[in-house]
Amino acid sequence: MYNILENIPDKTEDAKTTSLKFKKDLIDFLGDDYKNKKCLEVGSHKGYTTRVLSSLFKEVICCEWNPKLIEFSKKLNSDKDNILFIRKDIYNTKWDFQDIDVVLIDCNHAYENVMIDIKNSIEITERGKTMTLIFDDYGLDNPWRGVKEAVDDYLSVPNFNMVKHIGESKGWVVYPGKVLKDSEGVICSYENY
Repeated sequence: MYNILENIPDKTEDAKTTSLKFKKDLIDFLGDDYKNKKCLEVGSHKGYTTRVLSSLFKEVICCEWNPKLIEFSKKLNSDKDNILFIRKDIYNTKWDFQDIDVVLIDCNHAYENVMIDIKNSIEITERGKTMTLIFDDYGLDNPWRGVKEAVDDYLSVPNFNMVKHIGESKGWVVYPGKVLKDSEGVICSYENY
């Protein structure tokens, strides 16, 4: 399965994507268990992580606002037939997605926006189901409150739990001057019971 990572840049080569270790950890965690499930990717950027997700899920819905990035991703993933690209302002429109099993959140990393992403993910979780939420840049050392602070605050919400740390570890240098203060990403779950 790792062969899907051929010609995919690492985060050290393109800071806006996830690291190759993050992608490998996704492959290891999700495996074949999600082949009949649907993933929503919030913020698909150039589609490098989308490519991996398309090999792990029956369907991937990519939400991206920038039309140039959507076109780049479509070209990169032109051999895939299970990706739906949607140009959507996810912060100013209702999330009307259905039958979503996993949400990968990698969009605006400001605290307020991540809180909205989590809230919207919880709201589309069907009654009696568990939603898996995957976050990139959890450990990114920003001068503002961001992904880590939002996720950590949500851990006090009933049925919202930390499952696993993924990607590069605390101390990893993304590029000179940008060092992770915690793991690159995390996987969480929300049970709507």
